[in-house]
Order: sequence, then C-alpha cells, then structure tokens
Amino acid sequence: MRLLSATVTGFSRRPPDSFAIYWSSRAQDGTVASGIVPGTVSYQEKRGLQLAFDETTGKLLLLWIEEVSAYSHVRIGVLQSGVWTNSPLLPQQGLTRAFNPVMRVTHQTVTWLDDKDAPVTATASILSVLWWEDAPSIMARFAAVFLDEDSADASSLAVYDMPALLAS
Repeated sequence: MRLLSATVTGFSRRPPDSFAIYWSSRAQDGTVASGIVPGTVSYQEKRGLQLAFDETTGKLLLLWIEEVSAYSHVRIGVLQSGVWTNSPLLPQQGLTRAFNPVMRVTHQTVTWLDDKDAPVTATASILSVLWWEDAPSIMARFAAVFLDEDSADASSLAVYDMPALLAS
C-alpha cells in the first residue's frame, strides 16, 4: 500500500494536564487510518513532532521529545501493518534535557552471507536519529534503526555519544 498523506498532532486531553499524540493517514486507494499513538497518553508534554514515511518498508515513522519533570528524552514511534512500536531513547547521564532531534531515512547497499555462504546484496532502509543533550557538557547523541528487520523496536538499539564515537 502506498501512502498518500499522513499527519500527526499533539494535543491535550481531559484532565487538562494529560497529553497524547494523534495520527492519521490516507493511502492512495482512499483508505483512512487514525488513532492515538499507543503509550503517548500521559502527563508529559510532547514537542518537536516529526513525521517520515519509508516507502521501501511501508513504515510510518514518528519522532518527538517527551518532557518528564526532571529530564526530557527522544522517543521513536514506528507504524507497521497497523501496529505501533513506541520506544524511548533514554538520556545518557540521568537528568538531562534532549533538544533539536532530527531523523533521516537513508537507503544503503548492504552485503551478507546466506546459509550457504553465498554473498547476498540488497538495499537496507536505515532510520538515523541525531540529537543534543545538555549533560554536564552538551553532547550530541546518535541512534540507528534498521527498518528492514521484522521488529523496529527502538528499545533494542544502541545509542552512541558522538564525541566517544568519533574518538574511536
């Protein structure tokens, strides 16, 4: 199914201190889907909503910052086959603030060996997320999600500190 359009909005619910993220999409065949992103109804404010679609995998991608009283963190939502996966990218050093997150979907040629040790080449869809945290010193952080895998659960991915990653 090809996606024609998608929207996402944050809104406040009743009671007035409760927040959630609402999404809707329209496929080229006219099919409309919508709802509240699971796991987003909470007292934490959501900001910086970003939306992307990877046509290769058919996944709708959502990125936002969630404000918790003493810190904030980046969250990734992935919609695949009508099911949302919603995962946090937790701060490195406890009580920090996340800001200016960006996400990009790239398509890269990858090669691996199959069960018979024959090389297989394909194109992989990779979601890259980069953001800043104001730990004792401001640092950039990076995470990647391989969208071609059956589960794009961001809780299983590695998050890297850019200064440490660049020094190695």
